[in-house]
Amino acid sequence: MIVAVGILARLSILGWSAPWTPHQADEHILPLDALALWEGITPREVGWPASTTRLILSGEAAALWFADEGREAWAHRHEPDLALQSVTTWIGQRYVDPAPLYKLGRWTSIATGVLYVVATAWALGQWAGPVGAAVGTLAAAIGPLQVVYSQFCLADITGLLFATWLAGLAANPTPRRVLGMAALAGLAASSKFHFGVWLLTPLLSVWLHPSMARGRKWRAVLVTLAMAAWVIVTFVPWFWVNPLLALKEFAGVVLVKVGHGASPARIISNTVAIFG
Repeated sequence: MIVAVGILARLSILGWSAPWTPHQADEHILPLDALALWEGITPREVGWPASTTRLILSGEAAALWFADEGREAWAHRHEPDLALQSVTTWIGQRYVDPAPLYKLGRWTSIATGVLYVVATAWALGQWAGPVGAAVGTLAAAIGPLQVVYSQFCLADITGLLFATWLAGLAANPTPRRVLGMAALAGLAASSKFHFGVWLLTPLLSVWLHPSMARGRKWRAVLVTLAMAAWVIVTFVPWFWVNPLLALKEFAGVVLVKVGHGASPARIISNTVAIFG
């Protein structure tokens, strides 16, 4: 029932004026970048990095191209120049009239938002009783920010989805779940760097484990960091070319937020208190 309420809240886009046009300043980036990847063009806004959402949109657009032009491309399978021309023409038509791309992106965001509500119900069920899970899920279903970002063609709700799954796994942090949390933290950060702060959750799950020896904790921490880093560089491969950009962006949107409002001494003392 609560999930149905969340779906209805997100379907309010049908009452928007011109719903298949940008309604937020950054919405013009992702739908077009998803097709630009086909031409080997690096995304314009590499600091997001929005790789997960971009890859989903690119795959969906490929399915649409296949439905529209697949038969013709197959007919020219022995003439690659003509087959590629059908791809180029299809992309050009979407740049001239991008409404189909915004429609695709908006429905994808809504579907992701609904998955986020379902993930919230599951994650809260790991931590709280039925009443607490119901109240929290309702907040995720109808919260104004959650709803509107589930309607925009942005990467925020995708990162939030991965972070929510991570939070659910943290309720019972077995070794496999810790690895899963590290991978989800990497996926969340690959969606939006802000969510890289969730990497602290599996690290704390390891470090605060009551019966794990300190040497084993250090090994588990290194494996957790390696898993998250591997996922990030897999989904954001241009960081291999410019690792300084990765450090700048991560520091700019994650570390600054972690340390905002506190002196360096307070940050250090808090870190020592947490990690012992």
